[in-house]
Amino acid sequence: GRMIGYKGVDLIIEAALKLKENPEIKYHINLIGSGINVNKIRNKIKTYNLQNYIQLIDFVEKKELIKFIDNSEFVIIPSKITKNEYEAGPLSLIEAMARKKVCIVSNSIGFIDFINKDSAIIFKSNNVNDLLSKMLDAISLTEKKRTEIGNEAFKISENFKYEIISKKTEEFLFLP
Repeated sequence: GRMIGYKGVDLIIEAALKLKENPEIKYHINLIGSGINVNKIRNKIKTYNLQNYIQLIDFVEKKELIKFIDNSEFVIIPSKITKNEYEAGPLSLIEAMARKKVCIVSNSIGFIDFINKDSAIIFKSNNVNDLLSKMLDAISLTEKKRTEIGNEAFKISENFKYEIISKKTEEFLFLP
């Protein structure tokens, strides 16, 4: 996605730094996207010496993005509420849910009304400690629970298919 302030990528980096304190936890994080904060993010990764834990990857084509999602255990949507910005979607959440991934999601996103504890792991916006706690919760999930959450997530993603959204938009705009 876009590497800008309200996307909350800095929260992932801060949580990764705290995870580094637990050497028994092995992890790798791919941050995919670009934007005005990419150099700030790159510098933070270097400053915290997290290069072996976090890889910063420029925008990728849809097919490659799907491969990244499919090869991930979890997808983190760390969006933040700021004074002037708000995450209306995000589309990345729907993409991950459509791939039956366990998503760790900020409670500040626009789609929060569509998800719950059965379809995602929700953390308090702007709260790195709660994000870290929810990451640890996700790591400890059984395979059965991961599958259950992924299946519930998939059901929700079905509501965002183009055919359904376009029909609802047409009905809203043009039907009495």
